[in-house]
Amino acid sequence: MERDLYNLLRKSDKPILGICFGCQFLNVIEGGTLIQHLPDRKEFSEHRDTVHAVRIQPDTTLREIVGDAMKVASAHHQAIREVAPGWRAAAVAEDGVIEAIERSDGPFRLGVQWHPERTPESPASQALFHAFVEAANRAVARARQG
Repeated sequence: MERDLYNLLRKSDKPILGICFGCQFLNVIEGGTLIQHLPDRKEFSEHRDTVHAVRIQPDTTLREIVGDAMKVASAHHQAIREVAPGWRAAAVAEDGVIEAIERSDGPFRLGVQWHPERTPESPASQALFHAFVEAANRAVARARQG
C-alpha cells in the first residue's frame, strides 16, 4: 500500500515529507540501503528515545529551511547506510548516522529520521512543517492552472 501511494505521489509531482520510517522507506524504495540495527554497531550512539544534535549539510533545501544545525528527537534503531541514487544526505548526526535525505530536482522530497512532531515548540520543527505545507500549496496551485 505504501509503495502504491508513493508512486502515485511521485508521478503527480506532489510534495513528500517522510518521517522516521517514512525516511527509511523513501531511501529503500529509491534504491538505497539501511543499517538494520544500530545498537549492534558500536561506532554509533543511541538513537532511540533521545534528543541529539544534527549538522545540516551545505547547499541543501533542509539547510534553507532550518539552518545549519539543530537538536532532534530520535526514536529509531535502523538508519540509512547508502543513500539512494538521485538523493543526498541532508543532515548527519555527530556519530555519522545520516539523519535526513532529500532530492533537489523537482518537487519537495525530504525524509527525516527524527520526529519533528514531538517538538512542536521548536522553530526548526515549525519551519519544516511550514515548508512542507507551502510546497503542498504550490502543488495545488499548479494543478489548478494546468
